[in-house]
Amino acid sequence: MDIKKYTEANRTAWNEVNPIHQQHNPTPLREAFLEKGYSTLDDHITRTFLRLGLQGRNVA
Repeated sequence: MDIKKYTEANRTAWNEVNPIHQQHNPTPLREAFLEKGYSTLDDHITRTFLRLGLQGRNVA
């Protein structure tokens, strides 16, 4: 497997769609992430994490 090939393909795809994402989600993420409790997760995922006892933890 050529990881560089896949990484570059992913970067190319991201660079292509990123302007579209920015247009449809104008949230200034750099500022938003500085707000306590800000999350980009949808409600279902958030509820699942809370049910698992992950409140107050960083999850990636």
